[in-house]
This record gives sequence, structure tokens and C-alpha cells, in this order.
Amino acid sequence: MIPKIAIIFIGVAFVLACGGISTSQPIILDRLVLDEQSVPTGFHLVGQEQMSNDRAAQAFPQADYEAWGKIDGIRVEFGTPTGMFFSTISEYQSEEGARNGLNHLRQEMKNAAIRGLEAAGFMETAFEDLEDPDLGDESFAWFSKSIGPTITTKNLLTSFRQDNLVGVIRWESTTNEIEADVTIDIAEQQILRGIAEKQLDLILNSR
Repeated sequence: MIPKIAIIFIGVAFVLACGGISTSQPIILDRLVLDEQSVPTGFHLVGQEQMSNDRAAQAFPQADYEAWGKIDGIRVEFGTPTGMFFSTISEYQSEEGARNGLNHLRQEMKNAAIRGLEAAGFMETAFEDLEDPDLGDESFAWFSKSIGPTITTKNLLTSFRQDNLVGVIRWESTTNEIEADVTIDIAEQQILRGIAEKQLDLILNSR
């Protein structure tokens, strides 16, 4: 079995960030963060961090988060002995800003992935664009396989925009356990939760 510390090192090197109806009050992103009950069986919480614009720009230096109106983001990661599961949810001031954030991810996510994988010793990575998973207002997905000196790792990435929210979900594994349908279902539940939270905020703010 591959040591768990090796899997964690791969996950840390492969940094993910995403940029996230205008609302007068920012949605509380903590409500949308995935927990251990939301992710595939066997994954346990490893860490959570706030993805400020400065923090997100470390992975995407060409992103103009301030101009796009990114408010904040949260990234959470879960681990098993043979894999990692990452989720980032970000909020923007407007749908247009969120659309810019998602488009930048669509253009630059693979380059960011390659930089992180090469830093971890993976010199050969092949990508396969997957059919649009039809999540939220717009979305995209891809699969990658990276070969290192002693480890081969696979990644399934799904990213979506719903209104002014942008989400990224990535499942990384050194086995064949990655399931696209499971990842899409998790994203759909996160989107529905975001819609419900917005409706609740609108009701509370109208009183």
C-alpha cells in the first residue's frame, strides 16, 4: 500500500483554487462546505482553509479576482490511505464575476494542475475532457492520469457555476475507485443547498 503521507504530499502540491443574482448580504459559505457525511465513504477531514483573493492568486496568478468581485472562498479536503477529495466553493458579487472566474478555471486549471504535479515529481500527465456534466448554470469536467517515479495518480475534476457561486470538486486516487456519478451527485447536492440558502436569506432579509 502506498504510504498515506505520499498521498497527502501529492494533494498539497496539486493546489486547487477557484475564484466562487447579486445579493445585498454575502451568503455564508460555511453553510455550503462539504463535511464527512457529504463525501464518499471512507474519507475523513484533513483540513479546511479560507481562500481569500490573495490565497487563490497563489495558484492562479493571472486571475483578477478583485476586478471580478470575488468576495471569499473556502477550500476543504478529505483523505484516505489511497486518495484525496477536495472541494472549493467561492462567492462573487455578481453572476458576471462568477462567470469570469469559472472561465478562468476552464482555461488555466490544467496548467495549474501540471505545475503542482511536476513539483511533486509527476513528469507525465494526460488529460481527457469529459462531457459537460450539466451542473448549475454552466460546468465542465476532465479526467487526468499522472505517472511518477513510484506512483500513478488519477484525478477527476468537476467545476460549476450557480448564480454567483463557483465550485470545484476534485477526486484524486492511486487506485481505480474514482466514480464520476458520485462526484456529480455531490456537486448537485451542493448546488441545491446553495439555492436553498439564497432563498432563505431573501426571505429573512425581506422581513
